[in-house]
Amino acid sequence: MYRLSKTASYSLIVKKSEFISLLFTVTNEDEVRERIKQVRKEHPKARHVCHGVILHGSQIVERSNDDGEPSGTAGLPILEVLRKRNMENILAVVVRYFGGTLLGSGGLIRAYSQSVSLCLDQAELTEVKSVLKSVVSFPINFTDPLINLLKNTTILKKEFEEDVVLTLLSEDESWLEPCQTLCSGQFTVVSQSKVDIEVPIKK
Repeated sequence: MYRLSKTASYSLIVKKSEFISLLFTVTNEDEVRERIKQVRKEHPKARHVCHGVILHGSQIVERSNDDGEPSGTAGLPILEVLRKRNMENILAVVVRYFGGTLLGSGGLIRAYSQSVSLCLDQAELTEVKSVLKSVVSFPINFTDPLINLLKNTTILKKEFEEDVVLTLLSEDESWLEPCQTLCSGQFTVVSQSKVDIEVPIKK
């Protein structure tokens, strides 16, 4: 899955109608309502303010709104782009300023889809990855060789008490057996859990 790193916008002109795509990070329905309210306030003369939203939390929410455009020609195409791009926790709002030429159902679907797609193309995104978070402890005299064995992990925290306590992130447990062997059984996994992290997408 992918998430938006920061707010993005893109303007597309189709037969004199302007389609302004705005992308926001959202985590709940209140934020969705506030963002849409804000966009309407900033574009009081717009003919339509359509949107699609995907929220991934305790429940998955996916919905859209055509805001007066013919049914299925605006909100759903916006939502479909977000689905195909595997986006989550995102609100896409498209503001339309009518240019005087009717686009027809096919033209509207293409315009709303393209405006959001082009906006995503130039937006800063992160990839959501599920990794293993581990807290481990071991005698201090093993510190240097163990740090070398753990070079393919991300060490978040080091604590030096009676033993050394490390908090680290890894894709798997391939480091565990070598560490236990090196420490002759004195390497202890205190806790482990799966966590999601966001990795910036390089363009």
